[in-house]
Amino acid sequence: MKRNITSILFATFTFTLLQGCITPAPEIPLELRYQEPVQTSGLPTIVGSEEPNGIVGDSSAFVYSIDGKIVVLKHKPRNRLWGSVTDEPGGILMPLHLTEGHHELEIKFERSGQYYAYASTKLSVDLKKNMKYQVMFATDGPKFFGSKLYYCELWIVETGSGIALTKKIRIDSKDMFQY
Repeated sequence: MKRNITSILFATFTFTLLQGCITPAPEIPLELRYQEPVQTSGLPTIVGSEEPNGIVGDSSAFVYSIDGKIVVLKHKPRNRLWGSVTDEPGGILMPLHLTEGHHELEIKFERSGQYYAYASTKLSVDLKKNMKYQVMFATDGPKFFGSKLYYCELWIVETGSGIALTKKIRIDSKDMFQY
């Protein structure tokens, strides 16, 4: 009988602790979400980029917000091994349509998998009609289990020419969230 009570208490305690892990993130209100223009013909587009690293963890850079509005799109999972298509902030490989002209973009970098790293910066861009752009990233961290990144660089290029639209913003490890 004592063993059953202990098992029930352990199960109740474990369930209570894990409940936060399985609780879905709160819904982002519509007024805070980026809404793509209805008419998309001829508009500039921007996509993120990713570097699959298998079980060690994928790295990706993507547009998190446009002019202060959070981008929420269905996109490929960041961790191919465990993920499924999700509805969460950020568009990695799906083109986002924007109006031409000046925009303030919040760009995020994530490394998922066994060791997580996160960095963010804001970039000002002037986008032109019919142009395609891509968020790029570079890191110098080793790619093995338990390795920290020393820095991350984020920038945007015009995909046709490969010419940088913005300068590279370097984020040092002290300014990155890593665990």
